[in-house]
Amino acid sequence: MAKGRSKFDKLRAKIEKDMKGAVRIQDVEDVTAPFHLRRPSGVLNLDIGTDGGMPGGSIVQLHGRDGVSKTGLSFHYCAENQRVYGAESAIFVASFGYKPDLNYMRMCGMRLALSDQEVLEAGYTLEDVPAAVRGETIGEVFFLDLGLVNIAAEAPAETIFAAAASLVESGMFQLGVVDEFGSGETKDVVVKGLEETVKVAAWASLVTRFCQRMYTILRIPLEDGSPNATTLFVLNPARAAGVGGSGGRVKPGYVPPDNMTSGFALKHAKAVDILLKSGAQVKQGKNRVGKQVHWRIIKGKHGLHEGLSGTYVWLDGEGIDMVTELANAAKTFDTIHRAGRWWRILDDEDKIEGGLEGVIDLLREEPELYQELYEKTIAEAQDSLILDDDDSIHEDK
Repeated sequence: MAKGRSKFDKLRAKIEKDMKGAVRIQDVEDVTAPFHLRRPSGVLNLDIGTDGGMPGGSIVQLHGRDGVSKTGLSFHYCAENQRVYGAESAIFVASFGYKPDLNYMRMCGMRLALSDQEVLEAGYTLEDVPAAVRGETIGEVFFLDLGLVNIAAEAPAETIFAAAASLVESGMFQLGVVDEFGSGETKDVVVKGLEETVKVAAWASLVTRFCQRMYTILRIPLEDGSPNATTLFVLNPARAAGVGGSGGRVKPGYVPPDNMTSGFALKHAKAVDILLKSGAQVKQGKNRVGKQVHWRIIKGKHGLHEGLSGTYVWLDGEGIDMVTELANAAKTFDTIHRAGRWWRILDDEDKIEGGLEGVIDLLREEPELYQELYEKTIAEAQDSLILDDDDSIHEDK
């Protein structure tokens, strides 16, 4: 056995030498991958369904029809990253459409200082604005924008993709978000007038090259030998994702067969594909205050279960109702429970009045208790979850 092993060692050493170190031939048990790292959203049932969050070192697609708050969900992932990593959090955001709305990002929970423009609009000078008003950005949050017009305008989409690739290649970021994925203006489009026909597949060709580049970047170890653990979120409208509303297939006539969309180009590169669909309105009395959002895992690698689904509530002007989401899940997994006419959280003897709403109010007032309950519920859920016949989440009793 040892002699046979020696033959293989010699062969491996020879090939690596001949290729001057460009290839590594490893015993499979020595392979290190970042997929055990998870990037949570803080949305409990979604994090449970994804085994703790989206896997590190992977491309994740969020897709769905207009108005389902794909961008908002991506910012909730960013906010949770800031909470988890604190000052070590590192995030970049790129968009082929509009610049990011800083207030919208804050609404989704991100910690961002006021920009200079916002300080001036609030009536302060940059020199005398109080720290409490300016606020603080947690960690690093970058936005990729076009620079010198005479250079970037020749190939806007290619420029953004190249910069995003460089940031991922650095290995310094936990999360990257590329929004409006399908709105990029490629070099092929720039050189054409608005009245001229462009190549239908120009964008898909560029996306394919970008994905191929991402494969290489995410496979090459960093300088310290550790794997690249950046998770890259790409956001696609349903029409560009090349999938139907529920079954994950293209609807006839929805995407022309000769239109090579970015969704088709991403088909194999993405490790995770989450479909978002708007559900019923949420009302207080007769007034709409939000909507239900249904999520389903269309494609899931690295420990995810395809077909798993769930629902959360999106409140207008507030984002995802994280506290209600946690309370409902905690009730299911018995990390909060009824004690007569009262409720108790975890093993605390304190009796909470006001029913489940009383629990929710207390969790809103005490962030540390919220976090303790969140972590305990995640642990309990991962121990007890199984899939039923329609791939929805239920408790194993």
